[in-house]
Amino acid sequence: MKPSTTYQLPFKFLVSEGPLFGAGISTRVSLTVAGRPDMDDVRPLLHAKLMHFGVLCATGAFGVVPPQGFDPMTPLFESAEEGEEFLAWTLTGWPAGDDAVAVLASLFMSGDVAPLLERVEISAKGKTCTSVLPLDGRVEQSYPPRATLPFPNHISHEGQDKFELNLSFNGSPPDEGKGEIEQLLLLWAHAASSGAYGVSPVEPLKCSFQFLEEVDWFGDRLTWHISRFRAHADALDGLMNVCGTIHARLWPIVACKID
Repeated sequence: MKPSTTYQLPFKFLVSEGPLFGAGISTRVSLTVAGRPDMDDVRPLLHAKLMHFGVLCATGAFGVVPPQGFDPMTPLFESAEEGEEFLAWTLTGWPAGDDAVAVLASLFMSGDVAPLLERVEISAKGKTCTSVLPLDGRVEQSYPPRATLPFPNHISHEGQDKFELNLSFNGSPPDEGKGEIEQLLLLWAHAASSGAYGVSPVEPLKCSFQFLEEVDWFGDRLTWHISRFRAHADALDGLMNVCGTIHARLWPIVACKID
């Protein structure tokens, strides 16, 4: 049995009828803050959570390969709305499924922002928020699963806290390609280890992991190490999905193993 992803949220978390994200979909994320805090203090903390979510979208961690040129950062700044007690953003075409709201819930449950929030609303195409997490009466809200990938892949997770990612490519990527692959892995790691995959009842920021900033290359093979893994095991499915983005966008993968 997998560890629970279901937290007792200290704030209301409402969603509209789906689909909530995806091509051609305009998604509004609205956060109502508790009381009237100094927004100059609150804004960067909440904005950082959306940035982590955007980075995970951009790496394909939710099982949807991002479109060419997808950039979550610029829209976050350009679409931001703010009042005395709320912050809101409009996200257009973000590559994710409805189950990605579990990642948002985990990010907002982090101890640095949860006490600041009174209400979170995720609505698509102007629809009214009518459901409360977990969605549709589900007992447990799981994180986005591993997508169907066009190359052999395997994850071995038996409770260990150290993992090694091994990728075999169809030929050795050029130096530029290696740099892009490394950057994608590190972007995912920084976001995923920042409270995105909490394990109830542990505070999400403590559900993190460490990773090497350097990737080892051996011809057409890549090895990368993760340690002190305290996140939900579904984070490894997210890493495998990132490998799917590498295969689709950067360089073809022959096989992938995480053990």
